Amino acid sequence: MADTNLKTKGLLLQLAGLIVLLGSLHGFFILEGTALYFPGVVVGVIVFAVCLFRGGSLVKQSKEQKR
Repeated sequence: MADTNLKTKGLLLQLAGLIVLLGSLHGFFILEGTALYFPGVVVGVIVFAVCLFRGGSLVKQSKEQKR
């Protein structure tokens, strides 16, 4: 049987990454128009990629445990 807790954690991690990405694209609402806007967006994209990758790994692990 699939580990639903592991799958849920993976999906929540991916959702958190998406929220971070959207927040960084808006410049965290504070940094917009300053010199820190671009580095903020870069950090947000990197965090999004890590969260997406790790969340996907957790979902995949939960499916492999099903077998």
